[in-house]
Amino acid sequence: MDKKFERRERRLERRSRRKTMRVPFVLVAAVCFVLLSLTFMINRRLDARVFEKELILKEVLYQTEMQEIHASRLREQLELSKNDSYIANIARTEYGFLADGEIRFVITNPSALWGPEGVPEEFKNR
Repeated sequence: MDKKFERRERRLERRSRRKTMRVPFVLVAAVCFVLLSLTFMINRRLDARVFEKELILKEVLYQTEMQEIHASRLREQLELSKNDSYIANIARTEYGFLADGEIRFVITNPSALWGPEGVPEEFKNR
């Protein structure tokens, strides 16, 4: 009888341990769902931030490239400015200066010069 009693006590003890260790499946599923939802939300936010940063990076790279192009043009112009003929050409075309002995012609009637077609496209912006 003692053996039966001991066995029964052990069984009850095991059952009581099992009962305290058991967690409802619904609770575990709910916790997993919440964790997955949070993970997806955080991932979405991070993806949006990464996308924004990539756009900013592209814009900065474009601006840097434009600044490099501008700097190279300025370097070219600086090299050309060492030449006297370049300086004289810029003075005539951009600032309207004349060298000694030059005469300025101003066209007041372009139709007489170009005909009824008018001024050609390549001369309109000059």
